[in-house]
Amino acid sequence: MNFVECLNCIGDEDWEEALKHVNKAIEEEELNVDFFVKRSFLFFRLKEFKLALEDGKKAVEIDASVAMAWLRKGLAEFELGLHEDARKSLETSLQSGLGDVRPGLVKRCQDYVAKCVPFCAKNVDMDWYQSLSHVTIDVMVAGLKQDQIKFDAGASCVLLDIEKSRGELVSFNWDLFAAVEPDGCSARVKPKRVEVRLKKANQGIHWPSLERAQGAETNMTLAPTASSAAKDKIPSAYASGTNWDAIEKELENEDEPQGEEALNKLFQDIYSKATPETRRAMNKSFQTSGGTVLSTNWNEVQEKDYESERVAPSGMEWKNWEGEKIQ
Repeated sequence: MNFVECLNCIGDEDWEEALKHVNKAIEEEELNVDFFVKRSFLFFRLKEFKLALEDGKKAVEIDASVAMAWLRKGLAEFELGLHEDARKSLETSLQSGLGDVRPGLVKRCQDYVAKCVPFCAKNVDMDWYQSLSHVTIDVMVAGLKQDQIKFDAGASCVLLDIEKSRGELVSFNWDLFAAVEPDGCSARVKPKRVEVRLKKANQGIHWPSLERAQGAETNMTLAPTASSAAKDKIPSAYASGTNWDAIEKELENEDEPQGEEALNKLFQDIYSKATPETRRAMNKSFQTSGGTVLSTNWNEVQEKDYESERVAPSGMEWKNWEGEKIQ
């Protein structure tokens, strides 16, 4: 009866009340795997991940053939940052017939398995390119904040530490092909990557690679000017032979809002810095004109009747919420 009440409370998303009932059910029947699976689920919902893991382990101990027991254990391990353990538990859940008992959970389980790939440098995509004056490295890790990275540049070596959630840390240590100016180097977090920008100590020098081979001497080649390149057919200053100047400018601008988004941002910036009178003017003019006028002059707006003067855009007409035409 207690377990039935637990299920009813789960249907109502009353996790704490459901927990009370499942606790009583476990007191009455201590080796029921379904009870521990369900309590692990409830602890998970309440973000008590350590307790969720304990019950997941207990469920597996009672009956290791139950796919849902492995699933509950794996999801709790994932939330606690135990990714390798989580991967094994979730894969065991799939192998134990999760698709037969809960086909709707298979995709979710597979997604979590994919997320358990270790966060390390070899699993992070990276690219680099150069201009005559700078080398830029893109480390493709999305969703970071600036305080999640640490950057240090020396004359010939650059260090970048990226810390993701739950203490996951990956470090990059680049032994550069040629010298850079440490004061001219920086690392910035972008929405989809970390951009490392290095200022060449010897500008105009072509780097054939980002890093020098171990034990090899740096063999620097002066990058050609446009005229000499055309005359002598000397390779360009770019690592791939591609003109990265335009691409670099595009990357610098990629995070800027465009089109309607840029216009909305402009209005938001104006509004956030405006005086109360200016805000009243903007609100009244925009709302009463049906979005066709935006004024910041309260002296002009306060006496103006935009509703009677507004003109519908070409090919359109004003209507109220009931669809009746507004004269």
